[in-house]
Amino acid sequence: MVRLGPSASNGQPWRIVINDDSAHFYVRSKSRHETMIRLDMGIAFCHFDLTMNETNVDGEWFIKDPNLNNTLGLSYVATWRKTI
Repeated sequence: MVRLGPSASNGQPWRIVINDDSAHFYVRSKSRHETMIRLDMGIAFCHFDLTMNETNVDGEWFIKDPNLNNTLGLSYVATWRKTI
């Protein structure tokens, strides 16, 4: 649902890495204004969280960089982890 959702300028700068029971959100920064990037990430977070709630999957948001091997030049933003 995140991929299908809108972004502030149709750039969809986010990338999500699924790892076990976690979804790590990254941003691909361009020459766009920081405010637009933050807005895009908020839209992505919202669509992801709404989808998890709708499918009765409980989870929590937190910020702790998982230090994954990032060779694409992405910047870590936040993680959503499934709770039991």
